[in-house]
Amino acid sequence: MSKKTDKKASKPPPKVASLTKDNEGYSNFDGPDDTTNLILNVEQKKLFVHRDVMAVNCQSLTKEICQMFEDQRETKDPVEDEKDKLSAGLLDQVIDKAEELDDNISQKKSIADDISQKQLDNVSVKNSIDADAQLNNEEHPDEQEEKQPVEPLEMTLEDKQHSQILELLKIMYPPHKAVTEENVNYIAPLAGEYDIENIKTHCEKILMERESTVKLLLMAQECKLQNLTEKVAEDLAENKISDLKSQDGFNDLDANSQAEFYRRRIQYLEGNQQKLEESASLIYSLTKCIMPMHKCTSVDDNRYGYLVITTTDENGKKTRSQFNDSGLLNHREINNKCKECVINFGKDSLKELLELDKKGAFDHIKKKFESEKKGRGGKTGNKPGKK
Repeated sequence: MSKKTDKKASKPPPKVASLTKDNEGYSNFDGPDDTTNLILNVEQKKLFVHRDVMAVNCQSLTKEICQMFEDQRETKDPVEDEKDKLSAGLLDQVIDKAEELDDNISQKKSIADDISQKQLDNVSVKNSIDADAQLNNEEHPDEQEEKQPVEPLEMTLEDKQHSQILELLKIMYPPHKAVTEENVNYIAPLAGEYDIENIKTHCEKILMERESTVKLLLMAQECKLQNLTEKVAEDLAENKISDLKSQDGFNDLDANSQAEFYRRRIQYLEGNQQKLEESASLIYSLTKCIMPMHKCTSVDDNRYGYLVITTTDENGKKTRSQFNDSGLLNHREINNKCKECVINFGKDSLKELLELDKKGAFDHIKKKFESEKKGRGGKTGNKPGKK
């Protein structure tokens, strides 16, 4: 009992946390505690973190961290080292005897028997080592606590800024600092590089509120933000390709980002083409006018008579309208010097325009106009200082 007591007394005390906090209460990760098992080296400065947290959150680092841990565990296992030594010694004996008695068949058989016996002996030794280790654990459970703690792994992050990695850790660890407009420009690329999905989601929400530009599309590509890529590509699809190619960063877009943009551009043009065709069929009605009979030298009397016009509303319902002593005239037949021709044509055209606007024939033009107006910042032609 006294021996165990002495061992317990000689145990080194657990490491005391030496972490400091910033003025907002977030850890600076500048010192180890009793759970530290991973050290990040950034710009010759150390950040003390936890291996499991990094491996779970940073998916691109998971494989590297696990491999480092396996390598460390293999070098720290004395039982496995002893087994490896026994196997290596047995192999050396086999080689020596085989070279020495190569021409003697009977002796080869004897060697083979000897090798088989040694293999059996080796298995027995291995089993004995395992049994002794297990028995020792059962008889002296307290001694397990006396094993020296595993040294923390060390990982160097090349080409990274210490302040930015520290900010990333503050967001990753409780109490989870927020992603903001101030830090998203460098947090989003780091979250994309290390595949930190929850932080990428927060970054994407902020970037979604920005104006769609080629630079933002390039950022979405670098940060692996698929929703942002689709949104920006759709917004940019309203612009001419030649205009976008003149912007900085367009040539840096990868094949996937460019393909997404071209796909959206094609959809936009096809949609507009359909709208233009629908509008053209509606606007065609403006080229004609229902003109009541009146005295006009440019229109023959035989153009007037009983007129029936059939129209179709937005629900597909057809309506027949009847006109007496009227004619359906083409705009080229209108006499612009005839007052009644001009007034009737104006009234009929205004009526048709209101119907077209109600059906949404000009919606795409309105949207483009509002977009251009927003791009100019709502500026008017007035000079500064003038009312």
